Amino acid sequence: MLNNVALGRFWFRLRAICLLLVLAISLIFFVPCLMTTWWSPLPERYRFANRWMHFFIGCLRVVVGIEHRVEGLEKVPAGAVIFFSKHQSTWETLVFQTLFPHYVWILKREALRIPVFGWGLATLEPIAIDRRAGRDAVTQIKEQGIPRLRSGISILIFPQGTRVAPGEYRRYKLGGGILAAASGAPVVPIAHNAGIYWPPKRLLVARSGTIRVRIGEPLDPTGLAPEDITNRLEQWIEANTEELERLAETPIKGDE
Repeated sequence: MLNNVALGRFWFRLRAICLLLVLAISLIFFVPCLMTTWWSPLPERYRFANRWMHFFIGCLRVVVGIEHRVEGLEKVPAGAVIFFSKHQSTWETLVFQTLFPHYVWILKREALRIPVFGWGLATLEPIAIDRRAGRDAVTQIKEQGIPRLRSGISILIFPQGTRVAPGEYRRYKLGGGILAAASGAPVVPIAHNAGIYWPPKRLLVARSGTIRVRIGEPLDPTGLAPEDITNRLEQWIEANTEELERLAETPIKGDE
C-alpha cells in the first residue's frame, strides 16, 4: 500500500495532469474565438485574451492550489514602459498579462508557429525576432519596439532570452538595454519565484503554494549606456529572485 507521502504525490500529480488537460482543451476552443477578433483594435484583443488568462488563474487555484501575491504594483508608472523580468516558467508568460497594463512580448519567431497557442500569440502582435540573426536581432527589437512604445504600448522582455531554472544563472543579453537607451522609456524590473512551483521546460506543475512577485523602482535610462542599464537591472533582479526563492517555504502573513 502507498504511504501518505507517496499517496499525496500521486494525488497531486493526477491533479496536475487534469490541469494540463483542462487548459489544453480550453485553448482549442478559445484561440479560434480570439482569432476572430483580428479586425478589432489591439487593446480590445488584449482584453479579450485576458478572459482566458483569468480562467487559467482560477484553474491554478482550484485544481492545484497555486495562488500569487504581488509586491510593488504601485511602482509601475503611467504610460509605456519596458518590463524586465526573470523567466522561469510558463506561469509568468500568462499571469503577467493580468497584472500590468497592455504590453507585448519580445519572443522568438518560432513561437508563433506552435499550433493553436502560437496562433493566438500572433493575434496579440508580439515583437517576433529571428534570434539566429545575431546583431540584426537587436535591430529588429529597436525597429519594432520603439514605435510600440511611442504609441503607448509597453514591452515585456526576458533579458536572459530563455527560461532559467531557480538557482541557475544565464547571462543577461543587451537587447533590452539597447532598446531602453534608444527609446528613453523607463524600465521596470520584476523578480518572482514561479519556477519553484512550475519548473522550466516542464508541462506539469510541481507543487502548490503562493508564488511571489516583486516589482522594483523604475529605472530612468537617460544618459546610461545599454551595458549600465542591463547591469543595474540584473543586479536587482538576481538579488531579489534569490530572496524570493528562499522565501518559497515561508508562509505569507495571513496564509498560515
